[in-house]
Amino acid sequence: MELKDRFLKYVSFDTQSDESSETFPSTAKQRVLLDYLAEEMKALGLTEVTVDKYGYAMGTIPATPGCEKAPVIGFIAHVDTAPDMSGADVKPHVIENYDGKDIRLNAGVTMKVADFPELSFFKGHTLIHTDGTTLLGADDKAGVAEIMTAAEYLLAHPELRHGKIRIGFTPDEEIGRGVDFFDCVMPARNARHGKLFTWKGTLNIKNAKYKLDDGPIDPQCDCPVCRRFSRAYLRHLFKADEMLAMRFAVMHNLYFYNTMMSEIRDAIEENRFQEYKKKKLDSMESNEY
Repeated sequence: MELKDRFLKYVSFDTQSDESSETFPSTAKQRVLLDYLAEEMKALGLTEVTVDKYGYAMGTIPATPGCEKAPVIGFIAHVDTAPDMSGADVKPHVIENYDGKDIRLNAGVTMKVADFPELSFFKGHTLIHTDGTTLLGADDKAGVAEIMTAAEYLLAHPELRHGKIRIGFTPDEEIGRGVDFFDCVMPARNARHGKLFTWKGTLNIKNAKYKLDDGPIDPQCDCPVCRRFSRAYLRHLFKADEMLAMRFAVMHNLYFYNTMMSEIRDAIEENRFQEYKKKKLDSMESNEY
């Protein structure tokens, strides 16, 4: 499917989010497009395609042969449109070879170049706009369309070498909740399997050696879990299949990552990142815990 056709298909879905809602996604209609995208990813040949209970749609473009160890990159876009204006019954208009003049949206609304001088930059381009009664939804269905079209192209051209590419489509970004339940593999999924990150390396809290260990996950960590609970207690929760085990583990790993990213930003601003990187990697490779 061509990029333009794919975009026009996506804007036909009403995916307006609702900031007053207490559900996630905030509106069920977002899930309709997210489920559609999951099926489209499967049809294109993506692997590891899932839609979780919160509506996050994920998929993978496998690495090409010989590139399995290349860094994994990710492409992310949100499907919801803002609650400020309707996103239902969108009537897109396509202008081929735009002439650079005013654009009449409907009988009462015209986009004038005098008001939007940046329009002149797009002279000669193809433009897509609404009839002025709804949002178009290009934020961010244009991004969704670009990602899906790129995925289709890469899967059709295996001669283009690349590592694993992860794709994610999210709900509720327009109301500030888009990342609330976004599952980042490193801190969250690893935590749910008992793999915890520390300043001395990773540890598997399920290991027997932690059965009677009354120390915190990481003595250098100031997260609520490390301040209050022992490795032995957390191991017990995992062994008892208590949901609290995963919550505590995720809480710790997210705290660790947030702290590390804050330190990295400081190190970059102070022009000492390489020194910081070496010190931390040397410490983590010791794996003393």
